[in-house]
Amino acid sequence: MSNKKDWMCEKMHQLVKLCESTEPAETEERNLFSPYTIQANEMLERVELYYGELSTEDKVEMMKQANMIWKVRKKIEGGELSTDWKVRMHLELEDNIRSGFKITAIKHYRKELKAHVGVAPSLKEAKEYIDSLAQTMNTMRMVT
Repeated sequence: MSNKKDWMCEKMHQLVKLCESTEPAETEERNLFSPYTIQANEMLERVELYYGELSTEDKVEMMKQANMIWKVRKKIEGGELSTDWKVRMHLELEDNIRSGFKITAIKHYRKELKAHVGVAPSLKEAKEYIDSLAQTMNTMRMVT
């Protein structure tokens, strides 16, 4: 690649292609495109149009998000993971918790339940759920 922008654009193109190839065959009732496909396309557009204006922190955060999406979509592609929204959400929550982004996990949990169930849990309920999940993850890590 000739420069970092081209390199990052190529990586984002790979991510978009993977997302498109692993979209569920049947469209969900509420969504035509999965959130991952939308997010991957948005990131690609940001890199293509605004690379020079992005801070190093913005680029790093975008790369982390792209890695999370890539990991999930590769598991879907390999048949290791269901395309069910609950399974995807749970994996995303674990990834956020593992990366130290508990507030992001809480927000994501509330948003996903609102989108798929129609009712978002309260902030307190969401925090309790994420804390419980984090505790379970810590317990599982100590056992293995």
